Amino acid sequence: MKYNVLILDDVELIGENIKSRMICVNGFYTDIEIIPHYISFDIKNIPDAAKKIAKNIRDNEIDYLLLDRGFSSILNSEEEKLHNLDSERLWAEKGSIWIKDILGEISKEIYNQIKGIIIYTYDPRVNHPDSRREVIQDECLKVLPKKFNKDNFDIFRSFTEIYELADLRLKPYPPDDSIEYRDMGKKSDLKLYGLFMGEILYHRVISMIKSREKKTLIEKRGFMLRNLIVWFFALTGLSVGGNALYNILAKSTDNYLLFILSVVFSLFIPLLILLIKKELLIPVDNEDK
Repeated sequence: MKYNVLILDDVELIGENIKSRMICVNGFYTDIEIIPHYISFDIKNIPDAAKKIAKNIRDNEIDYLLLDRGFSSILNSEEEKLHNLDSERLWAEKGSIWIKDILGEISKEIYNQIKGIIIYTYDPRVNHPDSRREVIQDECLKVLPKKFNKDNFDIFRSFTEIYELADLRLKPYPPDDSIEYRDMGKKSDLKLYGLFMGEILYHRVISMIKSREKKTLIEKRGFMLRNLIVWFFALTGLSVGGNALYNILAKSTDNYLLFILSVVFSLFIPLLILLIKKELLIPVDNEDK
């Protein structure tokens, strides 16, 4: 089974390396193939960014979204030289937007084909109210369709779950107000961050897929059990009623006509119904309803 995944990250170094790592680890599962896609966009025009994302979701038949929480306007190498900034580090304009602002601009119909969403964030403000998991979850779920819940919406906080435990930091914090631009960290560190985030997010997607498959299997088993019970009572009722009707017809109908009626009602009509509406008895897969 193939699943298309869309990665949204303001730092291209991170996004492309998440994609590269996910491609590398694809061989771990022979029954599942993750196909990652990455796009960049201009956060200064949120409606246009939302349209670009929606188009990519449609064109690439995206199943899962992997989303950075915060987005800044990143400087390119020419802008770094122009402002005499350290070229070994990545720089961004001060000010940022949250992913919820972009998600809220995307048409609700686009989400119909999305099976799951994972938000990842590096936020060293451990005790800040805005950095709490429940806050991030609530702010995103408010702008998403009701289909998204704890089963298909996940949050990974890379600072508290990795960096804090290792006593490391990806970038300076708090920001240096004496510098006009925001220091995002060393480019080599950001590249490494993208690689191990690719590994982590890959397994998170697989876990979400496996959980979904398990839930679907349970639902199918329940559907089949209900069908068996319904068909048992339906066929029992038909059998009793059919025998009674046959006895009545046998007394007033010649044998040839009785044979024709028996063949039509006992063979042709049931077979025709099962051929036309086989899902009445046998569940038919229709991926992501």
